[in-house]
Amino acid sequence: MKITVLGARGFIGSALYQKLKSSGYEVIALYKPDFDLNNPSTYHRIPPDTDVIIHAAGYVGTSPRDDIIWETNVHSTYTLACHLNEHVGLHRLVYLSSGAVYGMQTQMINSTSPV
Repeated sequence: MKITVLGARGFIGSALYQKLKSSGYEVIALYKPDFDLNNPSTYHRIPPDTDVIIHAAGYVGTSPRDDIIWETNVHSTYTLACHLNEHVGLHRLVYLSSGAVYGMQTQMINSTSPV
């Protein structure tokens, strides 16, 4: 089974990459600058024979501008999904989201908080 990890240098992506690799899977690591979630021209680097894509790429942390978080973590993920559907014929996509999609908050968020 071939697994591609997007954002494979991030906190979660790097841990998943190492665990999968040590478990004997064929794992492809993609990360900036060669793969940039905000740059669809880099999506071709995802091998078309990938069985599973783990999407751990995205904007993390806080930003005073919610539009930056939205553009990267939501809109670019939608663009990626459209690309995968059209060009990769993907069987499985695991999307690891971030609390950043909720924007700057002053209170604790949960699954029922408005995005």
